[in-house]
Amino acid sequence: MLSIIFLSLQLFNKPTTKVLRSIDEPFCRLCLTELKENFYKDYEYEKYLKSTSWIETVKKKNRFFTTEYEVILKQPKFKFRNSLYYDKNLEIYFHPTVIELPILIFDPGSLQSINFNEAILIKRSINGLKQIEYSKVSGWTISVNTLVVRLGKDEIENRLAKLNVVLSDFEKNNLKNKILDLRYQNGFSITQI
Repeated sequence: MLSIIFLSLQLFNKPTTKVLRSIDEPFCRLCLTELKENFYKDYEYEKYLKSTSWIETVKKKNRFFTTEYEVILKQPKFKFRNSLYYDKNLEIYFHPTVIELPILIFDPGSLQSINFNEAILIKRSINGLKQIEYSKVSGWTISVNTLVVRLGKDEIENRLAKLNVVLSDFEKNNLKNKILDLRYQNGFSITQI
């Protein structure tokens, strides 16, 4: 969240002066710089805020001689490519900074909200995740380090627990450049890439 306070004063018949004060929190520095730069330009700032893809909501408050905007940024959930990300509604948007998130690949017609929740569960459960892919036929396939893991569509939580056990001894289990298939009921298979 970012709070931007605009102060417009007209003193002694002199032109209105613009002053910007912001409350910095853990925030995208490039976003803050861009917001500040655009504040001092001569077009309508409110239109700029509403048209910026990486801003989720804007709240405006007027108090005496001040106008205050509370700006909340969209939180990217997955990477689409380069500086494009998926938000919580699976909409693609531009974000000015590079954020290290796993890439999400899916056929737009095949991913439903329950699957998106599974993707978030997978992201939270596995460290070092590079890519998550969903297919209607084979379910979830993920890339971790140099390992490709086929999770399937069913019992995702159980398979993630099994995967974390296997990954805890990644080097010992010699899993570099391997495909780990966890879709089997009573075990898993490992093949060379």
